[in-house]
Amino acid sequence: MLLGFLCPKMTNAQTKAINTFYKKHKKVEGANHMSIPAFAIDIAASIVKMSAETEQERQGIRLLKKVNKVKLLTFENGDPYMSQEFKQLKSNLKKESFDEMLSMRDGGTRLEFMVRPRKGKLKNIILYIKDGTEVSMISLKTKIKLKDIQRLLNLLESEYDLQLDLPQEIREDKNPTELLKA
Repeated sequence: MLLGFLCPKMTNAQTKAINTFYKKHKKVEGANHMSIPAFAIDIAASIVKMSAETEQERQGIRLLKKVNKVKLLTFENGDPYMSQEFKQLKSNLKKESFDEMLSMRDGGTRLEFMVRPRKGKLKNIILYIKDGTEVSMISLKTKIKLKDIQRLLNLLESEYDLQLDLPQEIREDKNPTELLKA
């Protein structure tokens, strides 16, 4: 009986801040939302895997299979309302051990990327994209290991003859959390 009570809490797809944010905003006028469960992601990855030709594509599919759930929320006329709401969400996510990994602006486009690492894995990934008045937020619940990202970066570096400026401790996996900040 105790196990039955705890299971729903253990399988909760997102953090409290993310769930609250989605519940509050998915019914706002102009909002579109979608939730993709793990089994649908696995089916899609299996289909795509059949046509994978390069090692990068196969590595990308391996990462996709480690995604447990995706939530998407978009607003056609979401600015400035969603900008303020996202600032509040970011504050709440930081309280839940999320780290801001990337914040980028290019003209009228803004991208923010936050992650919640736990025990050598990325448990949650949040992408916030604002392009003009269109605002999108993508939330991923994952079990991606930092080593998986490291392998993909190394593969891309060798395949495309890139010179990624990664510190030696990241290459040697001495400090995997720094991999996210590189």
